Amino acid sequence: MLVVASVFIAFWAFTLPFVPLVSSGKMVPVQTIDVQAQQFAWSLNSTALPVNKPVMFHVTSKDVTHGFGVYDASGALIFQQQVMPGYPNDFTYTFRQTGVYTIRCIEYCGFGHPTMIATFVVVNA
Repeated sequence: MLVVASVFIAFWAFTLPFVPLVSSGKMVPVQTIDVQAQQFAWSLNSTALPVNKPVMFHVTSKDVTHGFGVYDASGALIFQQQVMPGYPNDFTYTFRQTGVYTIRCIEYCGFGHPTMIATFVVVNA
């Protein structure tokens, strides 16, 4: 039992720095994107982001709780962040592929929830 526990503890300690929320604190962003959520829209201060460089998303909500979900062109969820009114939510991420990415609200926020979609483009800088 101690051997199994030791293996799990070693695996946890080795992989912890690679967890996105832990490792994102170590990245120095080259660009900060201010994102504001409100029923039923996203507002971004920029829609062109660099590839292979850390970008910080500073996400806030004007009204209710929203889910900030970023999807790649194939529809795969890249990352998500819960966004509550009155709390700043910062998340740093490095996009490895160019293309169009979609932001969707993944927390039900009212009747217009399905239309709460925005896009941005990751380009070669």
